[in-house]
Amino acid sequence: MLRWLRSEKTRRFWFLCGTCVCMGAHAEPFAFVPNMDDSTVSVIDLASDSVVKTLAVGERPIGVTVANDGSKAYVASLVGRSVSVIDGRNLGVLITKPLDISPKSIAVNSTQSRLYVAGRRVPVSQTHFGNEPAVLLVLEANTLALLAEVPLENTGGSNVAVSPDDSQVWVTQGSYAVAVVDTARNAVSQVITVQAGDLSPLTFGADPLVAYVAGSSNLIAVDVSSGLPKFQNTHMMAGRGSSGVALSADGERAYLAREGLGLDVYDLHDQKRVSFVRTGEHPSGVALHPDGSRIYVVNETEDSVAVVDAKTLAVVNTIRVGKQPVGRGRFIQPPKSGAAVAASVASVRKPWIWNIALGVIALLAVFLVLRVFRSR
Repeated sequence: MLRWLRSEKTRRFWFLCGTCVCMGAHAEPFAFVPNMDDSTVSVIDLASDSVVKTLAVGERPIGVTVANDGSKAYVASLVGRSVSVIDGRNLGVLITKPLDISPKSIAVNSTQSRLYVAGRRVPVSQTHFGNEPAVLLVLEANTLALLAEVPLENTGGSNVAVSPDDSQVWVTQGSYAVAVVDTARNAVSQVITVQAGDLSPLTFGADPLVAYVAGSSNLIAVDVSSGLPKFQNTHMMAGRGSSGVALSADGERAYLAREGLGLDVYDLHDQKRVSFVRTGEHPSGVALHPDGSRIYVVNETEDSVAVVDAKTLAVVNTIRVGKQPVGRGRFIQPPKSGAAVAASVASVRKPWIWNIALGVIALLAVFLVLRVFRSR
Protein backbone atom coordinates (compact mmCIF):
# COMPACT_ATOMS: atom_id res chain seq x y z
CA MET A 1 0.00 0.00 0.00
CA LEU A 2 2.80 2.44 0.92
CA ARG A 3 4.59 1.59 -2.32
CA TRP A 4 1.42 2.43 -4.25
CA LEU A 5 0.99 5.73 -2.38
CA ARG A 6 4.57 6.73 -3.23
CA SER A 7 4.42 5.64 -6.87
CA GLU A 8 4.76 8.07 -9.77
CA LYS A 9 1.26 7.19 -11.03
CA THR A 10 -0.24 8.09 -7.66
CA ARG A 11 1.56 11.42 -7.59
CA ARG A 12 0.22 12.20 -11.07
CA PHE A 13 -3.26 11.26 -9.95
CA TRP A 14 -3.20 13.65 -6.98
CA PHE A 15 -1.72 16.38 -9.19
CA LEU A 16 -4.65 16.00 -11.59
CA CYS A 17 -7.10 16.07 -8.67
CA GLY A 18 -5.54 19.27 -7.40
CA THR A 19 -5.73 20.78 -10.88
CA CYS A 20 -9.43 19.94 -11.10
CA VAL A 21 -10.08 21.48 -7.68
CA CYS A 22 -8.26 24.68 -8.70
CA MET A 23 -10.23 24.84 -11.92
CA GLY A 24 -13.45 24.44 -9.96
CA ALA A 25 -12.43 27.32 -7.70
CA HIS A 26 -12.62 29.67 -10.67
CA ALA A 27 -16.19 28.72 -11.52
CA GLU A 28 -17.34 32.13 -10.33
CA PRO A 29 -17.88 34.80 -13.02
CA PHE A 30 -15.47 37.64 -13.69
CA ALA A 31 -15.67 41.39 -14.03
CA PHE A 32 -13.81 43.02 -16.91
CA VAL A 33 -12.90 46.62 -16.09
CA PRO A 34 -11.18 48.75 -18.78
CA ASN A 35 -8.45 51.12 -17.58
CA MET A 36 -8.16 54.08 -19.94
CA ASP A 37 -4.78 55.45 -18.87
CA ASP A 38 -3.15 52.02 -18.79
CA SER A 39 -4.80 50.68 -21.97
CA THR A 40 -5.50 47.50 -20.07
CA VAL A 41 -8.41 45.48 -18.69
CA SER A 42 -8.43 44.38 -15.05
CA VAL A 43 -10.04 40.94 -14.65
CA ILE A 44 -11.68 40.55 -11.24
CA ASP A 45 -12.56 37.13 -9.87
CA LEU A 46 -15.93 37.66 -8.20
CA ALA A 47 -15.36 34.69 -5.89
CA SER A 48 -12.48 36.45 -4.13
CA ASP A 49 -13.16 40.02 -5.27
CA SER A 50 -9.56 40.39 -6.36
CA VAL A 51 -7.76 41.15 -9.64
CA VAL A 52 -6.44 37.89 -11.07
CA LYS A 53 -5.19 39.14 -14.42
CA THR A 54 -4.41 42.34 -16.32
CA LEU A 55 -4.75 42.22 -20.11
CA ALA A 56 -3.32 44.66 -22.66
CA VAL A 57 -5.85 45.94 -25.22
CA GLY A 58 -6.11 48.92 -27.59
CA GLU A 59 -5.23 52.45 -26.53
CA ARG A 60 -7.69 54.05 -24.08
CA PRO A 61 -10.37 51.36 -23.75
CA ILE A 62 -13.73 52.91 -22.92
CA GLY A 63 -16.60 50.54 -23.72
CA VAL A 64 -17.15 46.98 -22.55
CA THR A 65 -19.79 44.28 -22.72
CA VAL A 66 -19.89 40.68 -21.49
CA ALA A 67 -21.85 37.84 -23.08
CA ASN A 68 -24.88 36.50 -21.21
CA ASP A 69 -23.04 33.30 -20.28
CA GLY A 70 -19.78 35.07 -19.44
CA SER A 71 -17.84 33.16 -22.09
CA LYS A 72 -16.54 36.30 -23.79
CA ALA A 73 -15.96 39.97 -23.10
CA TYR A 74 -15.71 42.64 -25.78
CA VAL A 75 -13.75 45.87 -25.29
CA ALA A 76 -13.88 48.99 -27.48
CA SER A 77 -10.77 51.22 -27.49
CA LEU A 78 -11.39 54.89 -28.24
CA VAL A 79 -7.95 56.06 -29.39
CA GLY A 80 -6.79 52.61 -30.49
CA ARG A 81 -9.80 52.44 -32.86
CA SER A 82 -10.27 48.76 -32.21
CA VAL A 83 -12.35 46.03 -30.61
CA SER A 84 -10.76 43.25 -28.56
CA VAL A 85 -12.39 39.91 -27.76
CA ILE A 86 -11.43 38.31 -24.43
CA ASP A 87 -11.92 34.64 -23.61
CA GLY A 88 -14.05 34.66 -20.46
CA ARG A 89 -12.78 31.25 -19.37
CA ASN A 90 -9.05 31.26 -20.15
CA LEU A 91 -8.76 35.04 -19.63
CA GLY A 92 -6.75 35.83 -22.74
CA VAL A 93 -7.23 38.19 -25.67
CA LEU A 94 -8.46 36.16 -28.64
CA ILE A 95 -8.49 38.83 -31.33
CA THR A 96 -8.17 42.58 -31.76
CA LYS A 97 -9.85 44.13 -34.79
CA PRO A 98 -8.97 47.61 -36.12
CA LEU A 99 -11.95 49.85 -36.92
CA ASP A 100 -12.36 52.94 -39.06
CA ILE A 101 -14.17 54.75 -36.24
CA SER A 102 -13.36 55.87 -32.71
CA PRO A 103 -15.74 53.64 -30.72
CA LYS A 104 -17.43 54.93 -27.57
CA SER A 105 -19.80 52.11 -26.61
CA ILE A 106 -20.40 48.44 -27.39
CA ALA A 107 -23.07 45.76 -26.86
CA VAL A 108 -23.57 42.12 -27.82
CA ASN A 109 -26.88 40.36 -28.50
CA SER A 110 -28.17 37.43 -26.45
CA THR A 111 -27.12 34.77 -28.97
CA GLN A 112 -23.58 36.18 -29.30
CA SER A 113 -23.96 36.40 -33.05
CA ARG A 114 -23.94 40.19 -33.43
CA LEU A 115 -21.80 42.90 -31.89
CA TYR A 116 -22.90 46.54 -32.04
CA VAL A 117 -20.25 49.26 -31.81
CA ALA A 118 -21.19 52.95 -31.74
CA GLY A 119 -18.75 55.78 -32.35
CA ARG A 120 -17.62 58.51 -34.72
CA ARG A 121 -15.39 58.80 -37.75
CA VAL A 122 -12.78 61.08 -36.27
CA PRO A 123 -9.63 61.73 -38.35
CA VAL A 124 -6.60 59.89 -37.02
CA SER A 125 -4.74 63.16 -36.39
CA GLN A 126 -7.66 64.61 -34.40
CA THR A 127 -7.57 64.24 -30.62
CA HIS A 128 -11.10 65.39 -29.74
CA PHE A 129 -14.66 65.00 -30.96
CA GLY A 130 -16.36 67.66 -33.04
CA ASN A 131 -19.27 67.23 -35.47
CA GLU A 132 -17.95 64.09 -37.10
CA PRO A 133 -20.47 61.58 -38.51
CA ALA A 134 -21.67 59.07 -35.94
CA VAL A 135 -22.27 55.45 -36.91
CA LEU A 136 -23.31 52.11 -35.48
CA LEU A 137 -21.22 49.21 -36.76
CA VAL A 138 -22.76 45.74 -36.90
CA LEU A 139 -20.08 43.06 -36.54
CA GLU A 140 -20.11 39.29 -36.51
CA ALA A 141 -19.38 38.60 -32.85
CA ASN A 142 -16.80 35.83 -33.34
CA THR A 143 -14.78 36.98 -36.35
CA LEU A 144 -15.55 40.72 -35.97
CA ALA A 145 -16.31 40.87 -39.68
CA LEU A 146 -18.23 44.01 -40.67
CA LEU A 147 -21.83 43.17 -41.62
CA ALA A 148 -23.49 46.60 -41.80
CA GLU A 149 -23.20 50.29 -40.95
CA VAL A 150 -26.08 52.34 -39.57
CA PRO A 151 -25.73 56.15 -39.84
CA LEU A 152 -26.61 58.10 -36.68
CA GLU A 153 -26.95 61.74 -35.75
CA ASN A 154 -23.67 63.57 -35.33
CA THR A 155 -24.10 63.58 -31.56
CA GLY A 156 -24.92 59.88 -31.32
CA GLY A 157 -23.11 56.84 -30.06
CA SER A 158 -22.46 57.53 -26.39
CA ASN A 159 -24.34 54.48 -25.09
CA VAL A 160 -25.83 51.39 -26.69
CA ALA A 161 -28.05 48.52 -25.48
CA VAL A 162 -29.71 45.53 -27.14
CA SER A 163 -33.28 44.53 -26.33
CA PRO A 164 -33.70 41.08 -24.72
CA ASP A 165 -35.32 39.65 -27.86
CA ASP A 166 -32.48 41.06 -30.04
CA SER A 167 -34.97 42.89 -32.25
CA GLN A 168 -33.82 46.41 -31.37
CA VAL A 169 -30.66 48.30 -30.55
CA TRP A 170 -31.01 51.55 -28.64
CA VAL A 171 -28.36 54.26 -29.03
CA THR A 172 -28.35 57.59 -27.17
CA GLN A 173 -28.13 60.68 -29.37
CA GLY A 174 -27.14 63.88 -27.65
CA SER A 175 -28.94 65.01 -24.50
CA TYR A 176 -32.57 64.32 -25.38
CA ALA A 177 -32.92 61.54 -27.94
CA VAL A 178 -32.53 57.80 -28.41
CA ALA A 179 -32.25 56.15 -31.82
CA VAL A 180 -34.02 52.79 -32.09
CA VAL A 181 -32.37 50.50 -34.65
CA ASP A 182 -34.32 47.65 -36.23
CA THR A 183 -31.85 44.73 -36.24
CA ALA A 184 -33.68 42.91 -39.04
CA ARG A 185 -33.10 45.84 -41.42
CA ASN A 186 -30.06 47.37 -39.70
CA ALA A 187 -31.70 50.77 -39.99
CA VAL A 188 -33.04 53.41 -37.62
CA SER A 189 -36.77 52.79 -37.25
CA GLN A 190 -37.53 55.77 -35.00
CA VAL A 191 -35.98 58.42 -32.80
CA ILE A 192 -37.46 58.87 -29.31
CA THR A 193 -37.29 62.23 -27.57
CA VAL A 194 -36.60 61.73 -23.87
CA GLN A 195 -36.96 64.72 -21.57
CA ALA A 196 -34.24 63.65 -19.18
CA GLY A 197 -31.32 65.82 -20.23
CA ASP A 198 -27.70 64.75 -20.66
CA LEU A 199 -28.61 61.15 -21.49
CA SER A 200 -26.02 58.61 -20.46
CA PRO A 201 -26.75 55.00 -19.62
CA LEU A 202 -29.65 52.95 -20.83
CA THR A 203 -30.61 49.35 -20.24
CA PHE A 204 -33.30 46.69 -20.47
CA GLY A 205 -34.33 44.74 -17.39
CA ALA A 206 -36.45 41.79 -16.32
CA ASP A 207 -39.37 43.02 -18.43
CA PRO A 208 -38.24 42.86 -22.09
CA LEU A 209 -40.89 45.40 -23.02
CA VAL A 210 -39.54 48.15 -20.79
CA ALA A 211 -36.36 50.11 -21.36
CA TYR A 212 -34.75 52.44 -18.83
CA VAL A 213 -33.01 55.65 -19.85
CA ALA A 214 -31.07 57.74 -17.32
CA GLY A 215 -30.21 61.41 -17.57
CA SER A 216 -29.08 64.27 -15.38
CA SER A 217 -32.29 64.45 -13.36
CA ASN A 218 -34.55 61.52 -14.28
CA LEU A 219 -34.64 57.78 -14.66
CA ILE A 220 -37.34 57.14 -17.23
CA ALA A 221 -39.08 53.85 -17.98
CA VAL A 222 -40.18 53.52 -21.60
CA ASP A 223 -42.87 51.01 -22.63
CA VAL A 224 -41.88 49.49 -25.97
CA SER A 225 -44.68 46.91 -26.22
CA SER A 226 -46.42 48.82 -29.01
CA GLY A 227 -45.11 50.36 -32.19
CA LEU A 228 -44.76 53.78 -30.60
CA PRO A 229 -42.85 53.86 -27.29
CA LYS A 230 -44.76 55.23 -24.31
CA PHE A 231 -43.20 56.85 -21.28
CA GLN A 232 -44.29 54.79 -18.34
CA ASN A 233 -42.78 56.24 -15.16
CA THR A 234 -40.38 59.01 -14.28
CA HIS A 235 -38.21 58.52 -11.21
CA MET A 236 -36.84 61.85 -10.01
CA MET A 237 -33.23 61.86 -8.91
CA ALA A 238 -31.28 64.26 -6.75
CA GLY A 239 -27.73 65.37 -7.43
CA ARG A 240 -25.71 65.28 -10.60
CA GLY A 241 -25.87 63.15 -13.72
CA SER A 242 -25.60 59.37 -13.91
CA SER A 243 -22.86 57.39 -15.58
CA GLY A 244 -24.23 53.89 -15.25
CA VAL A 245 -27.41 51.99 -14.46
CA ALA A 246 -28.09 48.37 -13.48
CA LEU A 247 -31.34 46.63 -12.62
CA SER A 248 -31.99 43.79 -10.21
CA ALA A 249 -33.06 40.53 -11.84
CA ASP A 250 -36.58 40.82 -10.42
CA GLY A 251 -36.95 44.35 -11.80
CA GLU A 252 -37.68 45.80 -8.36
CA ARG A 253 -34.60 47.98 -7.93
CA ALA A 254 -32.41 50.25 -10.03
CA TYR A 255 -28.81 51.05 -9.14
CA LEU A 256 -27.28 54.20 -10.60
CA ALA A 257 -23.69 55.40 -10.53
CA ARG A 258 -24.10 59.07 -9.72
CA GLU A 259 -21.59 61.87 -10.10
CA GLY A 260 -20.56 63.22 -6.69
CA LEU A 261 -22.55 60.56 -4.79
CA GLY A 262 -21.49 57.08 -5.69
CA LEU A 263 -24.38 54.61 -5.80
CA ASP A 264 -28.04 55.65 -5.82
CA VAL A 265 -30.66 52.97 -5.09
CA TYR A 266 -34.27 53.23 -6.30
CA ASP A 267 -37.35 51.14 -5.66
CA LEU A 268 -39.00 50.93 -9.08
CA HIS A 269 -42.24 49.48 -7.71
CA ASP A 270 -42.84 52.21 -5.16
CA GLN A 271 -41.12 54.79 -7.36
CA LYS A 272 -38.93 56.21 -4.66
CA ARG A 273 -35.31 56.58 -3.73
CA VAL A 274 -34.29 53.99 -1.13
CA SER A 275 -30.77 55.02 -0.28
CA PHE A 276 -27.40 56.14 -1.55
CA VAL A 277 -23.96 54.72 -0.85
CA ARG A 278 -20.80 56.77 -1.03
CA THR A 279 -18.35 54.78 -3.11
CA GLY A 280 -16.31 57.54 -4.79
CA GLU A 281 -16.54 61.04 -6.20
CA HIS A 282 -16.50 60.06 -9.86
CA PRO A 283 -18.17 56.68 -10.45
CA SER A 284 -18.11 55.59 -14.08
CA GLY A 285 -20.20 52.44 -14.12
CA VAL A 286 -22.18 49.91 -12.11
CA ALA A 287 -23.01 46.22 -12.46
CA LEU A 288 -24.50 43.43 -10.36
CA HIS A 289 -23.07 40.07 -9.41
CA PRO A 290 -25.04 37.48 -11.44
CA ASP A 291 -26.61 36.14 -8.24
CA GLY A 292 -27.65 39.65 -7.21
CA SER A 293 -25.79 39.53 -3.90
CA ARG A 294 -23.30 42.31 -4.58
CA ILE A 295 -23.09 45.56 -6.53
CA TYR A 296 -19.87 46.71 -8.20
CA VAL A 297 -19.23 50.43 -8.73
CA VAL A 298 -16.27 51.58 -10.82
CA ASN A 299 -14.57 54.68 -9.39
CA GLU A 300 -12.71 56.50 -12.14
CA THR A 301 -10.55 58.93 -10.17
CA GLU A 302 -9.93 56.57 -7.24
CA ASP A 303 -8.66 53.76 -9.54
CA SER A 304 -10.84 51.27 -7.76
CA VAL A 305 -14.03 49.21 -7.78
CA ALA A 306 -16.25 49.41 -4.70
CA VAL A 307 -18.13 46.26 -3.69
CA VAL A 308 -21.52 46.91 -2.06
CA ASP A 309 -23.62 44.31 -0.28
CA ALA A 310 -27.02 44.35 -2.02
CA LYS A 311 -28.88 43.55 1.21
CA THR A 312 -27.22 45.90 3.70
CA LEU A 313 -26.11 48.50 1.13
CA ALA A 314 -22.75 48.74 2.85
CA VAL A 315 -19.37 48.88 1.13
CA VAL A 316 -17.74 45.55 1.98
CA ASN A 317 -14.61 45.73 -0.15
CA THR A 318 -12.57 48.04 -2.37
CA ILE A 319 -10.62 46.51 -5.24
CA ARG A 320 -7.63 48.34 -6.68
CA VAL A 321 -7.47 48.26 -10.48
CA GLY A 322 -5.57 50.21 -13.16
CA LYS A 323 -5.45 53.92 -13.86
CA GLN A 324 -8.70 55.71 -14.78
CA PRO A 325 -11.03 52.72 -14.88
CA VAL A 326 -14.34 53.08 -16.71
CA GLY A 327 -17.46 50.96 -16.58
CA ARG A 328 -19.34 52.16 -19.65
CA GLY A 329 -21.37 49.11 -20.54
CA ARG A 330 -22.02 45.70 -19.02
CA PHE A 331 -18.68 44.71 -17.46
CA ILE A 332 -20.18 41.67 -15.69
CA GLN A 333 -22.45 39.07 -17.25
CA PRO A 334 -26.09 39.98 -16.53
CA PRO A 335 -27.95 38.64 -13.49
CA LYS A 336 -29.98 35.51 -13.89
CA SER A 337 -33.73 35.80 -13.57
CA GLY A 338 -36.55 33.95 -11.85
CA ALA A 339 -35.85 30.50 -10.49
CA ALA A 340 -32.25 30.66 -11.62
CA VAL A 341 -31.60 33.51 -9.20
CA ALA A 342 -33.31 31.68 -6.34
CA ALA A 343 -31.27 28.57 -6.99
CA SER A 344 -28.06 30.58 -7.22
CA VAL A 345 -28.72 32.47 -4.01
CA ALA A 346 -29.69 29.25 -2.24
CA SER A 347 -26.39 27.69 -3.28
CA VAL A 348 -24.52 30.66 -1.83
CA ARG A 349 -26.41 30.49 1.45
CA LYS A 350 -25.98 26.71 1.75
CA PRO A 351 -22.36 25.93 0.80
CA TRP A 352 -22.52 22.66 2.77
CA ILE A 353 -24.62 21.20 -0.03
CA TRP A 354 -21.81 21.79 -2.47
CA ASN A 355 -19.25 20.46 0.01
CA ILE A 356 -21.17 17.19 0.35
CA ALA A 357 -21.58 16.92 -3.43
CA LEU A 358 -17.89 17.57 -4.06
CA GLY A 359 -16.96 15.06 -1.34
CA VAL A 360 -19.10 12.36 -2.94
CA ILE A 361 -17.61 13.08 -6.36
CA ALA A 362 -14.08 12.93 -4.93
CA LEU A 363 -14.76 9.59 -3.24
CA LEU A 364 -16.16 8.17 -6.47
CA ALA A 365 -13.12 9.39 -8.37
CA VAL A 366 -10.76 7.76 -5.86
CA PHE A 367 -12.75 4.52 -6.00
CA LEU A 368 -12.58 4.39 -9.78
CA VAL A 369 -8.86 5.12 -9.84
CA LEU A 370 -8.18 2.42 -7.27
CA ARG A 371 -10.04 -0.09 -9.41
CA VAL A 372 -7.99 0.92 -12.44
CA PHE A 373 -4.70 0.53 -10.54
CA ARG A 374 -5.70 -2.82 -9.07
CA SER A 375 -6.78 -4.13 -12.45
CA ARG A 376 -3.24 -3.50 -13.70
